[in-house]
Amino acid sequence: MPEKLERLSREVHRAIRIAEAHDAVWEICNLSSEPASGAVTVVITMKVGLPCIWVAQGFSPHGVKALEPVTFVFPGGYPLLPPKIGLRPDFNRSLPHIQPGDSSELPEPCLCEGSLGEFIHQKGFAGVLNQLMEWLDKAALGTLIDLNQGWEPIRRDLLSDRVVADSAMLRSMVMKNRGHIYFCTRCMLKPLGKGQYIQAEVLPEQVGVNSKNFDSLFAHEAGGTGVRGAISILIWPDENVISGEYFPETVRNYASLIDRATKFGCKDIFKDVIAWIRSCGFKRITDNPVPVVVLLVARRPAAVIGTGSNLEICPYLLLISAATAKDEDTVLPMGLHHGVSRSLLMEMSGVTIEGRTPRWILAGCGSLGSKIAMHLARTGMAPSTVIDKSCLSPHNVARHALFPAIPGVIDFCLNAKAEALGNAIKGLDQNSVASFEDLVSMANDPGKIAKLLPKDSWGIVNTTASLAVREALARMGQLARIPRILEATLFAKGMVGLIAVEGPKGNPNTLDLITEAYVLMLEDGRISGLVFNSGDALSRQPVGEGCGSLTMVMTDARLSLFAASMSEAVSNWLSSALPPSGGSINLGVLGTDGMSLNWTKNEVSPSVVVPVDGDSGWQVRISSRACAKIHRDVSEWPRVETGGILVGRISEVTKTFFVADVLPAPADSKRSRFEFVLGQLGVREILSDYSQACNFSLFCLGTWHSHLQPSGPSERDLATADTVALARLAPSILVIHTPSGFKAVLAEKTTSSAH
Repeated sequence: MPEKLERLSREVHRAIRIAEAHDAVWEICNLSSEPASGAVTVVITMKVGLPCIWVAQGFSPHGVKALEPVTFVFPGGYPLLPPKIGLRPDFNRSLPHIQPGDSSELPEPCLCEGSLGEFIHQKGFAGVLNQLMEWLDKAALGTLIDLNQGWEPIRRDLLSDRVVADSAMLRSMVMKNRGHIYFCTRCMLKPLGKGQYIQAEVLPEQVGVNSKNFDSLFAHEAGGTGVRGAISILIWPDENVISGEYFPETVRNYASLIDRATKFGCKDIFKDVIAWIRSCGFKRITDNPVPVVVLLVARRPAAVIGTGSNLEICPYLLLISAATAKDEDTVLPMGLHHGVSRSLLMEMSGVTIEGRTPRWILAGCGSLGSKIAMHLARTGMAPSTVIDKSCLSPHNVARHALFPAIPGVIDFCLNAKAEALGNAIKGLDQNSVASFEDLVSMANDPGKIAKLLPKDSWGIVNTTASLAVREALARMGQLARIPRILEATLFAKGMVGLIAVEGPKGNPNTLDLITEAYVLMLEDGRISGLVFNSGDALSRQPVGEGCGSLTMVMTDARLSLFAASMSEAVSNWLSSALPPSGGSINLGVLGTDGMSLNWTKNEVSPSVVVPVDGDSGWQVRISSRACAKIHRDVSEWPRVETGGILVGRISEVTKTFFVADVLPAPADSKRSRFEFVLGQLGVREILSDYSQACNFSLFCLGTWHSHLQPSGPSERDLATADTVALARLAPSILVIHTPSGFKAVLAEKTTSSAH
């Protein structure tokens, strides 16, 4: 051995030295090498911890010996590639956790979840020996399967041929008495390295098989895709036939498949259905072999781990090419993979929702909206309705979640955004109704609003970044009861993101929130500099000769950073609940490293809604911040009237003043028991500085003052309103604080003169 070790690579030499020092290793022998490939084979005999009662006879009741020779084949690429491990040829193959393989090959123990290659890089060769020792000890005791945890399914990790199916659907088809069902199937031969593998998909459509439909069942699909028709047969035994013995996957030909069907208790029905298929195909299959996927069902003594059912489905592929089966006809064991289903997506995403997933609506299927929709769809929580009036365009490919298939973009651009997104969501086993409605045009139509935005929906996620759509949605909320609105949008070329949610019954509403968001951004020095000092982030970008698009230029990666965070926020709200008593604004800022995001959450209390005196239809919505400042000022001046300046935004669509903040009265203001006179000292400069600081996103709305008694507007108040109206083209508001609540007077110029 020493002289042979000298000729080994340092890595294999080190592995053998580790084995020599391992407590569970009895002997190392039969060292050999293959010069052409560089592979090294060595037999390492492991000491198995048999109980004393079995030591005398040298093996356990399960056939595991006290000294077990294990063959290690170190490939030329070791340690980048792991060794192949084989047990002795006559090792008990009915033990679980044995990888699939031909009966002529050495049985291979399944030592770990996943890849041995990953395991050895994590635990080293000593870790492999530790795992092998534990595996052999459990095999000796017969505890590789713990029925308290469930039945361990036959290992199929290493099989390259696979069938994709809805396992839960298949199990639901199994009856008490033995039987079988045919399913339509799609099948394709795919290249894999130097070989090929079979990919099959079991469709939910059941079918009968006869000589008349035989050709159509196995026909090749049009378009040269290489996909052809096939059938799958689900075969199960009577309910009293329990397969309580574990068999590794060793099926390789027709004879061994018959043997496996016999062990599962469905040999006769299997032979009958295969004979029937051969008779239906008759001479045609001689020149044109047809693929048949056989799904044998074994009834286990305990629930199969990960399924909640005692039914284990074992798939095999037969290529039927003759009227009579031969024992040596090739059979390919297949791995069974779950089909794309909403339940699978939720499981893989770690999402749990009690009851039905809430129905929600996406407004805007552009870059941000499509990404949020697909993120949520991949967790099983796709929008129930997607709305967008536009069609896709080549420039959308820069950031959209969808993209054109080879060879070009014509088909891509023929799709409406909503329709294309809805189709992608259907591919994830969920349905989204595509709507091409123009939300702005339907803002004043209660009938359309009720139909498109049903009030029992969970919410509307507005990703349009359209000021008009935002106004339209707010208007809809005045005319009809609609779901709560969540707004997701980006600012400053994707440097700042916002996701906000309305309060119950639309208070605060979407316009309250955007007004509040501007104040929050103004108060944050970094956000303010990004959003208000960078100019208009929207620009008209040329997308062709004489063609342009108003958009915000940024990379797909940057947009995706924000889209992912926003999707997590929506997902959390869907899984738990929306804020119960108010609204919420989440502001995210891209870090200076260009990679990280910092999100701050701001709870927003309901606004105080004040109808304007008279029949103008206007209203004032005063934020909690503004209310608090007014109340504080009044408490500081309890015996005289006081007042100040109101700032915020105006919505002419909803006829609403949104009071976001209050500026203090100038120093020359006069307060008395009977009136408050707003001073003029520095007012222009104060208002100009304030509005310029936020790039005129917020501006002066009017003034407020207090009354000591619960009275309405005085004659002086009305006269002041008229004076203000003559001085401003935009409507203004005078808000009066009284002990019984707020009052409001509109100051609006209603006549014009022409010269």
